Amino acid sequence: MKEIKPGYKETPIGILPRDWDVKRLGELLEFKNGINASKEQYGSGIKFINVLDILNNEYITFDKVVGKVNINQETLDKYDVNYGDILFQRSSETREEVGTASVYLDNNPNVTFGGFVIRGKKISDYFPIFLNKVLKNSAVRNQITSKAGGSTRYNVSQEILEGVLIPIPPKEEQEKIAQILMTWDEAIEKQEELIEQEKEFKKGMMQKIFSQKLRFKDENGNDYSEWEEKKLGETISFIVDNRGKTPPFQENGIPLIEVNSIGKKKIDYNIIKKYVSEEVYNNWFRKYLKKNDILFSTVGATGLCSIYDETIKSIIAQNIVGLRFEFQNHIFIFYLLTFEENNVKFKKIQMGAVQPSLKVTQMTEIKFLFPPLPEQEKIANFLSTIDEKIEVLEKKLEELKEQKKGLMQKLLTGEVRV
Repeated sequence: MKEIKPGYKETPIGILPRDWDVKRLGELLEFKNGINASKEQYGSGIKFINVLDILNNEYITFDKVVGKVNINQETLDKYDVNYGDILFQRSSETREEVGTASVYLDNNPNVTFGGFVIRGKKISDYFPIFLNKVLKNSAVRNQITSKAGGSTRYNVSQEILEGVLIPIPPKEEQEKIAQILMTWDEAIEKQEELIEQEKEFKKGMMQKIFSQKLRFKDENGNDYSEWEEKKLGETISFIVDNRGKTPPFQENGIPLIEVNSIGKKKIDYNIIKKYVSEEVYNNWFRKYLKKNDILFSTVGATGLCSIYDETIKSIIAQNIVGLRFEFQNHIFIFYLLTFEENNVKFKKIQMGAVQPSLKVTQMTEIKFLFPPLPEQEKIANFLSTIDEKIEVLEKKLEELKEQKKGLMQKLLTGEVRV
């Protein structure tokens, strides 16, 4: 039996401070499904909160709401949203997102909500930001997601939300908890802004570099020779292409790199789920990756690239090819192919609408401008320095999010009192 510290009590949702209550969400909020307007009504009129507003915003304000719907005053009166109301995602393709909540923190009531949203209208005395935080806590989220119905789409009902149990501290403590967590939110938001600024800077520099408005000079301060136009295939010495070969998979071993793990310079091995044995690796495949090959997606999300660094022996899925370049800097090639105006060239030749695909024979015919190798190296080093700064900023962002997550767990269960 779990030991209960002095000043705490056992409740249906775990051990909480004695002066905290446990309430059903239905005691705090009155629920209503959103409006289902005709297609012609959208695009103008009253501001309209949809699922993306909930998913993309920690707090919703009037200015953040982009969508509009044309409804009369009588309908708005029935479906209005006021300060402190909580909006829930009613339906989702994933169980993890269904029932996600966000709070409306604005005194402008000229806003409504859509059919895939459930509004929880404030009917009790609570601090809105605190309740919004509680609804993001894993223990509360599990109450919602575990009861969500559906197979291809998951849905929550008003009845499910009404029965969710919520820990409620005294009002003063609610406010203190909310203020502490908002401090972390502000730090996270500032960090995200820094990352976005650095990404915009990189985008601008790539534009200047690949339009040749910015040129690098050699060690003596002299200009490099002019860039040469070449077909992509002229610079490739070997292509690793294992299409038509679906091997037997297992839960560990040599990783299979799929499209969802490429797109950044480094391959994301953390999300890889499929592996093959050493025997399958040696006997099943025709071609193998080598260090500095450029991995390029040819089916689905086409044109995504990563660099294979050979630190982990791997194979590639059928919707990826490995491009081996001769007399080119592999890091420069990564930037060349991922530069937006170059990458769109691949989109123009892809076939299929539902599942776009690229023919290797066609993509190798696309022409690009190539600087001399020494300038390629300088470009690669320059852009890599920016990427390294972005990585440091992103690592700091993840640390802040983890700190907030740990703090939320302690504050929202009363483990730490304020």
